[in-house]
Amino acid sequence: MARVLPLVLASVLLPTNVGAYGTEMAIETLAEFVSRVRKEKGFSLLDVERNSQKRGKKIAGSYVSRIENGHNKNLTKATVSNLARGLDEPEELLLAVWAGRPPNKESARGQQLLAHFYELPENYQADLLKIARMLNAEHGAKTEEIKIVKKKSDGKRGSRAA
Repeated sequence: MARVLPLVLASVLLPTNVGAYGTEMAIETLAEFVSRVRKEKGFSLLDVERNSQKRGKKIAGSYVSRIENGHNKNLTKATVSNLARGLDEPEELLLAVWAGRPPNKESARGQQLLAHFYELPENYQADLLKIARMLNAEHGAKTEEIKIVKKKSDGKRGSRAA
């Protein structure tokens, strides 16, 4: 699985037109992604249904077919998560494709963190923000250090233009 993931991530970005600035990249739609991954893995619609049922909530094969054909566009995060389980793919990857973003490790982590954050009650969200600030203060770049770095880089850009 670990060896397959970079290939899957690389194949989600598809080359389109070659313009004056090089190759432009288009992101696969969720329908295209699901159809391609399912076929590459040799999964039938019933296989996806069974896999999702084993790993959580079942997503019907007929529903997967409707997603592949672009008929079900108003999906929920829970549905996409069940679909990821059925396809035996990382949930973060499908969430990125569903959101229309290029799936990379950083954006997938951020999306996963935000999804979990918004599922928490407000008082827990406030606690999580306090924890994040504390961790950033201990292990991350200090806010003042970030401001200094930004000022230096802005100054360098300005001096080049002059």
